[in-house]
Amino acid sequence: MHIAPTGDPSELLRLANQALMQHLPSSESWLVATIFGGAALLGLVLMTHGARLAVVMSALVLAVASGAGGGALATSFGLPLWPTVGVAALAGGVAAVVLFRVMLAGSMGVCIALAGLTAYATTTLLPHLSTYTSTGLEAGVVSLPDSAAASGWAELGAIWAHLAAKVPALQISLAAIVLVGALAGLVVGWLLPWAARSVWGATLGTLLFLVAGIALLEQFFPAATEWLRSLGPWGWSIVAALWVSSLLYNLLSGKRRTVLAVAEPAPAPAAA
Repeated sequence: MHIAPTGDPSELLRLANQALMQHLPSSESWLVATIFGGAALLGLVLMTHGARLAVVMSALVLAVASGAGGGALATSFGLPLWPTVGVAALAGGVAAVVLFRVMLAGSMGVCIALAGLTAYATTTLLPHLSTYTSTGLEAGVVSLPDSAAASGWAELGAIWAHLAAKVPALQISLAAIVLVGALAGLVVGWLLPWAARSVWGATLGTLLFLVAGIALLEQFFPAATEWLRSLGPWGWSIVAALWVSSLLYNLLSGKRRTVLAVAEPAPAPAAA
């Protein structure tokens, strides 16, 4: 039996929202709306000011994560809880500020490499993967495992061998995409920090805004999500337009800051 994914993110959000509502008492249904509303507002802030807030947000996130790790460490080794949490959070926040440019360059390298792999898989690998699945089903080779002991790794190995046989220089292509994408991301993140911060803010902000916004629509205006779902591929053009608009706004905000700094008049010399 083969279950094809719908590829509809709004459907996944609808199911997740229903699961949350089922596990919450009716008197606390406002909590879900509050969380999603806050996430949507944070996404909107990042879409418009993400480049400026990148350092602060990174420091906050790493401080919270480090504080949580410090709490777990204190519990495991019997250390004083709040002093350990405070020291760990402070260390994480300071490290995020000091190493922000390195972290930004690394994250840009990972993102560009993943984007390249996604594009390559979509345009080159998926057609051959569909052929493998169809051929296996017709020949009676691909079937459900007879027992829980059947290894999924063997199936993945068979798929990899099939792709390697069908796609010329598969390993070299994948390695080149990862290497070139990672190097490009490192260069952009290190030499063009404002551009990298703009990409970070636009991407994370758009993701938060859309996910939380669709969840809110699903909760209060389900007809709106049905309309968005009916758009099909055109819905992704809305996502692209929001992301590009956010990216340009962040980029231009940095340019405006530079222009204003250059345009500031020099202080008048003191009279003798």
